Amino acid sequence: MLKDALKLYGLNENEIIVFLALIELGGGFAKDLIEYTKFHKNIIYDNIYKLIDKGLVSEALVDNKKFFSSESPDVITEFISNTQKKFTLYKKEMELLKKKIQEKQKAPSKTQIKMFTGIEGVKQIFRHELDIGKDYFVIGAPKESVELCGELFWKSFNVRQRKSGMKGKIIFNESLRDFGKVLENDLIEIRFFEKMFEPLTEIMIYDKFVATIVWSKEPVGTLIENEEVAKSYKKYFDILWMQTKK
Repeated sequence: MLKDALKLYGLNENEIIVFLALIELGGGFAKDLIEYTKFHKNIIYDNIYKLIDKGLVSEALVDNKKFFSSESPDVITEFISNTQKKFTLYKKEMELLKKKIQEKQKAPSKTQIKMFTGIEGVKQIFRHELDIGKDYFVIGAPKESVELCGELFWKSFNVRQRKSGMKGKIIFNESLRDFGKVLENDLIEIRFFEKMFEPLTEIMIYDKFVATIVWSKEPVGTLIENEEVAKSYKKYFDILWMQTKK
């Protein structure tokens, strides 16, 4: 029944086998998945990256090798809500799967970098930021970020940010001046780059994390967990903040 539920929510047979294997293992390298599923490595990689594109799996570098793990259990909830086929029985199965992820999930101690692809993938970075709940600093948010994720996503983010009491300093591209007025509140300060400077890349610093997102048609994001790197980027932000204006 669980496999039927996952098929209903858009996963193919091989994706399901790889995804469930990853959950059972609590995360692993390609060789672990090959050994567990008996699949050829090409099938493993093909389906792993399909799952990454769906926002269900992430990859990290551990000793220069790719370590794959199931994403935050909350992704399952969103995965359910975004599909048109919401039968109660299958939703119950997916919630049980979420619980299983929570029980099985383990993170490699040396994880420093995660990569995210696609709109749903990079949205996970912002959800992670809200989960951490620390003050944040943003460099170079472009209009493409609004076009790709939609105003509703950012307004919802803004509401959750205010409720959590997170303070933010944001340097928007000039093209977002009008939208900046919608988001600005007593906890957020916004400044702008000069019109001639419209970077497509956004950098976000919070706690010991640095996220870099390239807002191309198929956005790509990286999330670095390193306190020294975060402090270095924060100094860079402070310099830019002094050079920009409201």
